[in-house]
Amino acid sequence: MTGAVKTNQVELYGSAFASFAALATAQGGADQELLEKLRNVLSNISEAIESNWAERTEEEARFIENYETIYATTKAVHQELMDHQDSLTSEIAALHKCVVNQTGIVGSATAKRDRNQKLWDDAAALCTASDEEYENAKLQRREERDVIDALRAKVEARFGSGN
Repeated sequence: MTGAVKTNQVELYGSAFASFAALATAQGGADQELLEKLRNVLSNISEAIESNWAERTEEEARFIENYETIYATTKAVHQELMDHQDSLTSEIAALHKCVVNQTGIVGSATAKRDRNQKLWDDAAALCTASDEEYENAKLQRREERDVIDALRAKVEARFGSGN
């Protein structure tokens, strides 16, 4: 536990303050026993401070070591991410080129499909027109044959059969 005063050290400081108070109120000079007690208390306080200092120094060393470990790990992860960023940026550029290329291919294919569809529609219209023209010509030939047959029948009826 860190802090200015630990609860287990209150007794230690309390003894020192009590010894100082007794020394201040002592009549006729300092008592050798009181001075020895005060020396022991101050020695105990000094030892406690040194011990506390050593604990804090060790604790700080652990914190520094932990910080350096975390810092090194973070730096390594950061470098790895930067390396991945470069790689991913290159991959994005390559994919962008691919998308541009594919977009061109799709545009070209769409234009070809549209052209082929127009040719198909024109060919279908031409076939329909040719079928209609053929049927009309066939009907006209039939009508012409009917006229010729009727004329032949009239010529034969009038002039007789040419056999």
